[in-house]
Amino acid sequence: MTKQRKRVEPGDIVAYARRPKRRGEVVAHNAVMHTSCMSYGANGFRWFCLKLGPGWKVCPCGWRPDLAVHYALAKHVASIRKIRKRLKSQAAFDRYVAKRVVFPFPIKFERTAGA
Repeated sequence: MTKQRKRVEPGDIVAYARRPKRRGEVVAHNAVMHTSCMSYGANGFRWFCLKLGPGWKVCPCGWRPDLAVHYALAKHVASIRKIRKRLKSQAAFDRYVAKRVVFPFPIKFERTAGA
């Protein structure tokens, strides 16, 4: 007897911490406040692959620019846009978030002279 594969509906998470493999899949992350260099699991931050559906919007947070476009829940995107507009740069946004979340490791956002 073979198992029936569950049909993936729009908005369903397909896999955690992997890039899209099939048509219609996109990279997205949860609504945890994070910096552009935050890794998977830090402060509860998770990224995943999902089938794009309603309620997910292109996220302007600056995380993983190598992936080009990624998505987040619309409410998270709205709050990020509001903060980014006020702070005016990615570096300022990262410093703002770093002051408000607990990191299990020291963080450097900007290169120092001679580094």
